[in-house]
Amino acid sequence: MTESKGEKHIPAMMTSFFSNAITNINMYYSGVYAAEVLNLNSHQLGIASSISTIVTQISQPVWGVLSDWRNVRKYFAAIGYLIMGLMVSITFKLQTFMQYILITSFAWAFWAGAYTCWQALIGDITTKRGRGKFLGALGFAGNLGGMISSLLAGQIIDLYGYELLSSLCLVFAVFSAIPLIIMKEKKNGVKAAEKKGMKWKLTMTREYKRYLAVGIGWWGIMSMAWPLFSIMQIKVFNLTKTEIGILYLTGSAVNTILSPIWGIVADRIGRKPLLLISPIFSSFWTFAYGFSENYFQILILSLIGNVGGSALTTVSNIYLLDTIMHREQRATLISIYNMATGLSQALGQYIGGVLGSALGLKETMILAGILRLIYIVPMLVLPETIEKKL
Repeated sequence: MTESKGEKHIPAMMTSFFSNAITNINMYYSGVYAAEVLNLNSHQLGIASSISTIVTQISQPVWGVLSDWRNVRKYFAAIGYLIMGLMVSITFKLQTFMQYILITSFAWAFWAGAYTCWQALIGDITTKRGRGKFLGALGFAGNLGGMISSLLAGQIIDLYGYELLSSLCLVFAVFSAIPLIIMKEKKNGVKAAEKKGMKWKLTMTREYKRYLAVGIGWWGIMSMAWPLFSIMQIKVFNLTKTEIGILYLTGSAVNTILSPIWGIVADRIGRKPLLLISPIFSSFWTFAYGFSENYFQILILSLIGNVGGSALTTVSNIYLLDTIMHREQRATLISIYNMATGLSQALGQYIGGVLGSALGLKETMILAGILRLIYIVPMLVLPETIEKKL
């Protein structure tokens, strides 16, 4: 590329910072709002999460194909993040269960579309050898944004209520889109015949197909616990919003510190070792709620999980980009992966909500942790995508 590193690094890190800030608010506090203000139970949260995930994932190929067809990423991503922020802002004004399903579905659908184009854009401006380091730097910026927003959001809710948080979401949305618009984007020329052909014939590498198959199972199991976190925080452990904010703040702090390190490690020793430790550490997230008796225990076990779990956040995107050969098909293949794994997440969230009501919340969390540990076995079939550099 002809532009300097700063011309792509600084805008990219700004977008990562602000988009992750609003994403964390949506992820961690929309469920809290639903449990506290709308008084939804685990089954209802499971249904809402499942529906929003289905809507999100079936719309992703549209974003991917359009992005590849128009040979542009940044404007799609900017529009997606702006509308996502508006939907998140509206979330904290909702009054009914059906409104919650509708607005959260829109929010996540536009987030996923923006994120698909964002992933493809990052793939365009990086090479395989330096991709880990670059994504690690983006992870640092994104986790820093999430860390700040998690702490701010909890304190804002406790002191001023959800109204001010709603306004903050709009501010973050605007600042996540502006750097994308000014960012320079490399556009490779694609002949008309190639454009026509790529709609019908996609080049899927062996690594991509295996990662797709393994990812469908993995994210289905990972998502089982997602609808239960918020309801356990409010109705089982009776945490304050500030306590919830501190909980997520510590996780974001660990991710912020370790993401650049994991990126460098992924470039030096490979992607697969980091993928293999992820199921072990991610089980601590669910065990924290399944076995803990108080807030301090949740905090410590979650912190342990974040040490290795941050590797998953970093390496999963690196590995996906490694498995895609052609730029003109990158957004489409990313959207296919996201759609397939997202539909499995929808099923997993629904199952988690049902099990939470049938077996009990703590029991379901323990089961989810055990399944995460077991899934290290299927991950063994994944090939390494980069030559190790010691």
